[in-house]
Amino acid sequence: GKHRPMIPQEEYEQVQVLRKQIGKALKERGGILDRVYPLTGTLYCGYCGSPFRGSSTKKRRYYRDASRLDHHGSCQQQHLKAEETEKKVLNWLKKQFFSPAIREGLSEQTELLERIKSREKRANELYLSGTLTQREYESEKIRCKTLLSPLQETEPGARMTLLTDIQSWLTEWQNLSTVKQKRLLQLVFETVFVRGNVLVAIQPTIASLPLLGEGCKSGPDGI
Repeated sequence: GKHRPMIPQEEYEQVQVLRKQIGKALKERGGILDRVYPLTGTLYCGYCGSPFRGSSTKKRRYYRDASRLDHHGSCQQQHLKAEETEKKVLNWLKKQFFSPAIREGLSEQTELLERIKSREKRANELYLSGTLTQREYESEKIRCKTLLSPLQETEPGARMTLLTDIQSWLTEWQNLSTVKQKRLLQLVFETVFVRGNVLVAIQPTIASLPLLGEGCKSGPDGI
């Protein structure tokens, strides 16, 4: 995924918005225009495990338990007001991703990574100048490699970039199209579980897990 893009990112995103606007999902049904719901595909019932589907009237948007819509069961979960549910998810995200601790931790790892790389570079210079013997140089290389390995695996620089992007999108949330809001939520969440009107569990994506991992606790069902 490091090759040069064939088209600019901005143009790609504009095309995705157009696809949604002219696609089947946004055709009128009964005089009411279907909409893109940011949490569809991500929001699930914490009672029966069924996904929620977006639906709307002329005045309000809702998320409804699919098992009740399809009459596959008698789940007690009531429909949710979309604006309220999306606001709860947004507030949770802001609390997590704007926590000072998350940026401080990544900054410390990035600084440590740079210090070790500088130390490795300095050892190479001292060896070439004859200040270090080959044995001393090899020993220093092994020491630096041992220190670098766990830091390179966690990629603090890439995580910092991702964190900055997510924070920027969250700040501009109200100005984002529903398509971009949905894309952001799918970047962060595999699933969000709700019971009644309460968010009870989240399952992060592989991309966001390194950022949320320390604050995540697994329940008895592994979520």
